[in-house]
Amino acid sequence: MQQQAGYGIERQINTVMDFLSEASLPAGLGYELDPNDYELLESDLGKSAYKGHNFTKGELGRFKEKVVKGEITEGILLIENVDRFSRLPDYEAIEHFNALIKRGIDVLEVESGQVFSTKLDGTLSKLAVSIERSHQESKRKARLTTRNWEKMKRNALETGKALKNNCPNWLSIRNEQYEVDEAMVAIMKVAFERFAEGYSAASVVRFMNDSNQLINDRKWNTMSIYHMFRNRRLIGYIDKVKYYPAVIEIELFNRVQSMIGSSNKSQKTTQHQRSIFNCITKCALCGS
Repeated sequence: MQQQAGYGIERQINTVMDFLSEASLPAGLGYELDPNDYELLESDLGKSAYKGHNFTKGELGRFKEKVVKGEITEGILLIENVDRFSRLPDYEAIEHFNALIKRGIDVLEVESGQVFSTKLDGTLSKLAVSIERSHQESKRKARLTTRNWEKMKRNALETGKALKNNCPNWLSIRNEQYEVDEAMVAIMKVAFERFAEGYSAASVVRFMNDSNQLINDRKWNTMSIYHMFRNRRLIGYIDKVKYYPAVIEIELFNRVQSMIGSSNKSQKTTQHQRSIFNCITKCALCGS
């Protein structure tokens, strides 16, 4: 959302497209760019290049996979800057670059005009320098972000004002104080209460979806339901410190935690199955 609000994506696209329309490549590459023959990869919004999520969870990773599988065998990838591609440590980052470059995909950094290619001498050392610069800059920003976040949390505790960053979606901020979205909280309470009553997570998911008790019109699944069940911000906490108003009773929250911890993954339940002994009793012979 910060990228979108700050026009970061639009800026990157415009920068690359402007370069594409006027670019002149080194003769050693043996080809020129056709400004009318390109494909724009989907933006990996919010997927960290510092943690490698743009490869493990993003469109860039899917592009790389097509290259590795031989579905794409030649071309040139235009990136605004090396750090748009990867901010991983040098050896990890170079593996991602090599996966493309050694398979016929050259990489062009628009900001500097530098092309990284096996067809050109001396580009590997320049790429290594750019990778190291990007990673060190990201480490510096990460340290600053951590310090700023700790400062904001201390200030929130001292002044009683709301944390403006990392605000849960069931809360909003008005006049520097939290306001609870009661309708959203009511939906979450239903899920907590049904699970605490002995219904399985799969049964809770089916009930919530079938009864259209959705948040932002998104269907529930077992991953999202368990993620919600474990979210300590619902009882007000980040780590061991209370910052937010509790919207789920701590007794109910703790009961659900104990049931999650004791649940048997091989257990199968029907939509209508209900038992106070669910997730508690086990067969002495087979363990189910």
